[in-house]
Amino acid sequence: MLRLVALALALLLVGCGSSSPSRQEVEAFLDTTFEADPGRANTWRSAQPVQPTADGIAERVDPRDRFTEEQAEFMRDGEYIVAVFPEPSGSRVELDDYRRVRNRYLPLIGGYWGASPNSYGPRGERASNTGGGFRGGGPGVGK
Repeated sequence: MLRLVALALALLLVGCGSSSPSRQEVEAFLDTTFEADPGRANTWRSAQPVQPTADGIAERVDPRDRFTEEQAEFMRDGEYIVAVFPEPSGSRVELDDYRRVRNRYLPLIGGYWGASPNSYGPRGERASNTGGGFRGGGPGVGK
């Protein structure tokens, strides 16, 4: 019963208004949709592969940005990131603070998203039109 109430609350809050769901709302959705991984905090297991798992999460969460890198899906919004990774029996879903996930997966995320939740890396879809991206390497010409 508690799971149904949490799911209803998460769906109601995600569906209402234009604001993005809070981390707690996303966590409630993940708790009701996937099996919690008892060996890892903020981690869930899905029996489906990465793409359908990430698509289902994105449908409910409506992330501000999303990209695929090395068979993993990363979705961000505000102060958190949801990451979906391939596993032998489906996929693994992780939810954590923006900076923690970015630091943990820097080689994958660093080229897309900067150190701040409001910045984008040199390959990010909003890097060139927001002024929020960080400067990449290369010669100093034009910087």
